Amino acid sequence: MAIRSALDVYGENVRVVCPIDSLKHGRVMVICVGAMMVGSTVITRNEGDEVKRAEELGYFKFGGSTIPVLWITCQAAPMVTGFISYGLLWATGPVLPWKLLHIVTGGLTLLLAVWVWIDYPSNPAEARWLTLEEKVQVIRRVHAAQQSSIEQKRFKRE
Repeated sequence: MAIRSALDVYGENVRVVCPIDSLKHGRVMVICVGAMMVGSTVITRNEGDEVKRAEELGYFKFGGSTIPVLWITCQAAPMVTGFISYGLLWATGPVLPWKLLHIVTGGLTLLLAVWVWIDYPSNPAEARWLTLEEKVQVIRRVHAAQQSSIEQKRFKRE
């Protein structure tokens, strides 16, 4: 059975120029940039057919209104990096500010990678923050969606 879906995407890109009066620098013009992408998918099925979780992820439609999805990996990192780069802009020393930015962001990335390597569970059964009932529910959902076990130690050749 095929899924019939309608994809509606709304995108907006706005730029606003804001004058800021500063005692040290005088009048500074700041350009504020805002971008937004909201999408929705309506999945229609026959009555009684189950809609699996993987079919409804990505874009959402709930009660006739669209819900924006925040992709942390694409949008949160630049926001944090903006604050770090602004702080490092005032650094004085033998290392240039742009080099410091690369050192700091590379160090944060390395720390995050080490933390994920050590602390991130390899399967839902090892997740410390889930209760036993939640672990059972997650394992059943993964097994139903993938028709396989929750952990793969080697690649399968098909």
